[in-house]
Amino acid sequence: MPSAGGLRPYLRTEHTSTRLSNRRLVLQAIFDEGPVSRADLARATGLGKATVSEIAGTLLAEGLVAEVGQGSSTGGKPPTLLELDPGGRFAVAVDLSVRPIEAALLDLRGRIVVDVHGKTTVPSGRDAVEEIHRTVAELVGNASAPALGIGFGVPGVVDD
Repeated sequence: MPSAGGLRPYLRTEHTSTRLSNRRLVLQAIFDEGPVSRADLARATGLGKATVSEIAGTLLAEGLVAEVGQGSSTGGKPPTLLELDPGGRFAVAVDLSVRPIEAALLDLRGRIVVDVHGKTTVPSGRDAVEEIHRTVAELVGNASAPALGIGFGVPGVVDD
């Protein structure tokens, strides 16, 4: 139901979507170009300096990026450089195409931090599910920060 004056009622959702998009843009630029200053991020992303600074502060507080020193000055105060903190989050990768199953804990740069091999050589059915649970729990237990998700590699078609 449109409000008076032709305003759309979904403005809050659009604002949230824009904030998430800007956050992804800044995080991707740090990943691609880091170490990088906030001013360089603003130029690279086309976002305002205040927006970049706010997003960078949030990413720092969340442990996704870290301050890694000072850049060279262009006449004023030297800029503080930001870089992705590879240990700020983790992902779990599970390969079900080999026996026993193999799994790994990966940092944000995709480097293997810990790898684990299942104990059952031919897991199937309920045993396979329990083996996966044990393996993933072991990896997540080794993580020093939250895991973002789990990815599975499977050999062929997957069904229920």
